[in-house]
Amino acid sequence: MLIINLSLNANATTTKQSKLTLEQIMADPDWIGRAPQGIGWSSGQDKVYYRVKAAGHSHFETYSYDLASGQTEKLEGESLIKARLTDATWNPQRTQAVVVYE
Repeated sequence: MLIINLSLNANATTTKQSKLTLEQIMADPDWIGRAPQGIGWSSGQDKVYYRVKAAGHSHFETYSYDLASGQTEKLEGESLIKARLTDATWNPQRTQAVVVYE
């Protein structure tokens, strides 16, 4: 008899919940998460750089993942400039690079 009462209470709880519509789900631009974009290696190939859309905003933030330590770091300032070298055009000897900033 206890099992029957529990199943009745479970059914009563589920009927009180409202159904989500596709419009409600799609109203939040962050609903599917923030997948990494612009993934690239550091020049020493010891770090991976990537960009992620900032939560609740339209701009992107750049992060690095250090393969040796397993640490992730949000890049700002000089470290962000160094990370942009992954987008660089290198000379044949790979001793000089050109980066376009917008």
